Amino acid sequence: MRKHHLALAAIILILHSVFVLAVPTLDVGLMIDGAGDVISYVGWPLLFEVSFANQGAINDSLYNQSIETELAELEDLVASGDITETEAEQFRETLILRHIEPVVLGAVDLPWTELVSFESPDGILLWPIELLAEDVPPAITLAETGAALAWYGVDAEGSVEVAPGIYEISLMVSTAGIATVPEGMWTGKSVSSPVRIEIRVEPELTDELLLRKGIVYGRYDLYRGAFESAKDYLLDAVALDPISLEAWVLLGETQYSLGDLDDALDSFFQALDIEAQEPPDPRQTAEPPDYLLIRIAQIQRELGLTPSSESES
Repeated sequence: MRKHHLALAAIILILHSVFVLAVPTLDVGLMIDGAGDVISYVGWPLLFEVSFANQGAINDSLYNQSIETELAELEDLVASGDITETEAEQFRETLILRHIEPVVLGAVDLPWTELVSFESPDGILLWPIELLAEDVPPAITLAETGAALAWYGVDAEGSVEVAPGIYEISLMVSTAGIATVPEGMWTGKSVSSPVRIEIRVEPELTDELLLRKGIVYGRYDLYRGAFESAKDYLLDAVALDPISLEAWVLLGETQYSLGDLDDALDSFFQALDIEAQEPPDPRQTAEPPDYLLIRIAQIQRELGLTPSSESES
């Protein structure tokens, strides 16, 4: 009995030393073309992936999961007679769950999109960056799960051409300068880590660069909803390189968005076969195999098929 008692006490001490009290925070992130260090070319589109998360709530949720585990183990020790109810109550008093405090970014009268800007070391970036989605909600509630994502883009057909050079770009979310902030909304300033992007003059197109261009244009058109155009680019990409994991995943997503479920299923199976043969190029941004398995099973259900053993593994 004493051994269990001391072990439980040690666990509680460890928990309280590792997990510090977390507070609601707004953490923002930025990737361009799926990476944090990018080479692109004059006239190519650029896809900005913006993420928002409440790291304080995520930390609190992890803490609560650990506390709930310890409370369950405590009940087992009482049930087995290893410790008394009195001893257990002393431990319960130290195992307090934290309240998950959400962060609300934006409001009906002040949409979150009005708080977002992109910066370089010289100030606000004056590129023609536009939000790709339409009808986005004005407010985002960030609690203990995951991150909210949004996609912005610099269109290849835009009126302003990005000049060659090396740029550092950060995402900034700020309420500075706003006279009246709606009640309950997050206030403050949060800046992402910078993304380094080098814009070069497009050289003579080799097959490797044609493949890269097809993937970049296909991914951009997929996220802006130009699915037919995206499919054309990505079909060209897989013709150039039939073992490009990234191209097959993006093609599958495009076909799924078009409602071509059979073709999408074939593309995801192609990607799964490639993934199984060898590790992907670390520079690629294709999703991990778990994603492929989930996507395959989802499409099979929508087609009324029995999920294969491969997709259930």
